[in-house]
Amino acid sequence: DSAGLVQLAPSLAGLDSIVRRGLVLRQKLTQNRIAALVLTLAAVPLLVSGFANGNSTTTLVYGSVLISLSVAIAALQTRSLKR
Repeated sequence: DSAGLVQLAPSLAGLDSIVRRGLVLRQKLTQNRIAALVLTLAAVPLLVSGFANGNSTTTLVYGSVLISLSVAIAALQTRSLKR
């Protein structure tokens, strides 16, 4: 009795490669999340100090660039998941 399971392939020959690809994808996603987190954590103090000082344009620019990089990493991560 199959207990409601649907057999997708007659053998498990390709399972090893699927698991390896999944592990590689997980590692890349973790690296991207860490990079985005670090960029965001670096950008927030720059933005806050730029707004607090009111005259530090370069601080605001650096913070904005770091936030933009963080968003770009998240977008690339989402794009890689769609493949």
